Amino acid sequence: MGKTCIFQILGQCYAIPTMQGGIETIRPYVDEFIEYAKQHPELLFRVTRIGCGIAGFTNEEIAPLFKAAFDMENVSLPNGITLPFVHLSVAESLLWHELG
Repeated sequence: MGKTCIFQILGQCYAIPTMQGGIETIRPYVDEFIEYAKQHPELLFRVTRIGCGIAGFTNEEIAPLFKAAFDMENVSLPNGITLPFVHLSVAESLLWHELG
């Protein structure tokens, strides 16, 4: 993982870096997020689109990274859908959560 990237919980956000390389460089950060969400069932995570703006990835490239989160009760994917993510008019590059 990147030495200068900030990730994990930041206030009420969980940030996932997407600008450090190809799609496979994002996977460890998403996996870490999913593990964090599993360890914190008291939190609700609202997932927004990540990596589909400046980073230049497509929904079809990013969505499979979140496959393990599809059945998690405390992870809300965009509009409750599965692959692929749809376009949302929300802030990109952050995964929001609120105390449950």
